[in-house]
Amino acid sequence: SWDAANDPGVYASGISGYNIYRDGPGGPSVVFSNSISLEQSGLADGAYTYRIASIDHAGRESTLSAELIITIDATSPLPTDVSCAPWINTDTNSLAWPEATDISGVDYHEIDRDPSFTPTNPIQIDMPDLSYSDSPLSNGNEYKYRVRGTDLPANTGSWGNFCTTRVDMTPPVTTPTFSGTLGQNDWYRGGTSLSLSAIDPDPLPSGVNNKKYKIGDGSYSTYTAPLSIPEEGIITISYKSEDHAGNI
Repeated sequence: SWDAANDPGVYASGISGYNIYRDGPGGPSVVFSNSISLEQSGLADGAYTYRIASIDHAGRESTLSAELIITIDATSPLPTDVSCAPWINTDTNSLAWPEATDISGVDYHEIDRDPSFTPTNPIQIDMPDLSYSDSPLSNGNEYKYRVRGTDLPANTGSWGNFCTTRVDMTPPVTTPTFSGTLGQNDWYRGGTSLSLSAIDPDPLPSGVNNKKYKIGDGSYSTYTAPLSIPEEGIITISYKSEDHAGNI
């Protein structure tokens, strides 16, 4: 809508109507209206530029008005996927996602979690933030997340794909086993070998990723097979295991 125009002059014929010039998707067009408002429907998404000129009864047209730009966006944002680590060993999960694609721009994203966030699910994250830290999480649990965007005209998109994180905060337990001929006072006679076994006792175990050992002050090596110990004397052997969540 717009203010009514005046036709000045002693012999003014008066305003008969208005030409509304539009440019945008579909190309330029002009519409005549004998009122001070215009309603158009069925327009495609995009930016439209409008300029108005008044017409008097003598058929003379005024200069064009300043431009008015109107953007139409009736399309929901495209889905976007959240990323998360498959396993974590803390009670905090770091989530991130790319901005949902939309013609008018995204106003905010929502994060949905299974099991649900409390007291409110989903959680709204306003732009420009594209990340969230979920805490505190419980050991031995699995959490699923998904994200959707809502644009500036309030079109809400579909949910993206789920991302799953499992929480394992329990270190593996490593057990050494020595083979050889055991003499008196816990001394072995002759050659001895050392085998390492490990288990991940977490309620939701990520599983043992590797086992390592070192002899004396040396560097740790990856354990792949029983270790032969031919030397005599007191030998210090250190060992450890790491699970897929990074617990040692």
